Amino acid sequence: MIAQGTPAELMRSETLEQIYGIPMGILPHPAGAATCEFCVLMRDLYPLTRRRLLTAMALSPLLWQMNTAQAAAIDPRRIVALEWLPVELLLALGITPYGVADVPNYKLWVSEPPLPDSVIDVGLRTEPNLELLTEMKPSFMVWSAGYGPSPEKLARIAPGRGFDFSDGKKPLAVARRSLVELAQTLNLEAAAEKHLAQYDRFIASLKPRFIRRGGRPLLMTTLIDPRHMLVLGPNCLFQEVLDEYGIRNAWQGGNQLLGQYGGPASIGWRCIKRRM
Repeated sequence: MIAQGTPAELMRSETLEQIYGIPMGILPHPAGAATCEFCVLMRDLYPLTRRRLLTAMALSPLLWQMNTAQAAAIDPRRIVALEWLPVELLLALGITPYGVADVPNYKLWVSEPPLPDSVIDVGLRTEPNLELLTEMKPSFMVWSAGYGPSPEKLARIAPGRGFDFSDGKKPLAVARRSLVELAQTLNLEAAAEKHLAQYDRFIASLKPRFIRRGGRPLLMTTLIDPRHMLVLGPNCLFQEVLDEYGIRNAWQGGNQLLGQYGGPASIGWRCIKRRM
């Protein structure tokens, strides 16, 4: 049954009972002068079935407005990112983070997309400066799940949520899903769709170029020092890009550095020949 009427009319006790078949009562207004239309008390809770409760929630006019209300409460100019994954998610949506953890190393290891000089460094990714965060009063915080302080501790400062690095198999697919989920939270779905469409067009535009290279494998590395390097192995973020072009990863070893997240392996020069 589709409820008809204004939110105020729908929230009246007798209207709710008529539509949902659930006994309702109205809580007194705190000032005592009137009833609070949006403070509804369910009585006789014991006979209430889960089906009836879910039906009431699904039809509630308040539920329709929850996502919009949450997005409206988040000031996009005051969002703090406590790890680099959500930094890139925010920048992909066109949002400049208010603060970012470990800015110097982001510029060293990630560099693209670049961070404006206005971004405040809030400390380490594993141990952000909680006192500084409290003073900054962010409207929302984003982090990588399992990284840094507990969500309960961060919730004392501001609302927020964590995003997964990977499911252990398809980190790029997880990143795409995370972008869409963050966009939904911030009411920026159009920005996410635009970014993903641009990415897909870019990947497709390069396929003819890589077809001509034949079946040669590719070794993806980053130098650490004169004796060691990081090697990107299977299940890393870039592996799915290689798969798009049919390019085989030359590294057949494990991902010791970040393990389950499919990150790089730290190795010495002598290991390369044995693992390729």
